[in-house]
Amino acid sequence: MPTALTNTNICRAGVHCRTCRDREGGRALRASWAAAFAVPAGSPDWACPHGREWGYAGSGPTAAPERPRARTPKPVQRLKAFVVERMNVCGECEYHTDGACAEMELAGCQSCKWRARLKQPAATCPLGKWSPNHNG
Repeated sequence: MPTALTNTNICRAGVHCRTCRDREGGRALRASWAAAFAVPAGSPDWACPHGREWGYAGSGPTAAPERPRARTPKPVQRLKAFVVERMNVCGECEYHTDGACAEMELAGCQSCKWRARLKQPAATCPLGKWSPNHNG
């Protein structure tokens, strides 16, 4: 026997009430639930087990919880000047293709290690194009 819709978070959370209680606009949603769950009265136009009437607009104490607001984006991490300088040198290098250093890849390094190497103050370019003192 299928699980009763009223025993699931789909129904109990209250986030679908506005759509579910729209008699015409919510019929497809209720029909999809009826295909997967046991629903009241077995038809897509059932009475709300929580007492919400048709046309429920989500106001008052029985309102569905508000959706969380969009997250505030994290501030962009500023690259240190020597990293930017190294990236510029690498970008002009004949061995730098598709965002990676071909010379490092030939030596068995991966592009992710190349990016990490750029950020290490004591690192050097395998071709000698930049050094720990950050000069290109």
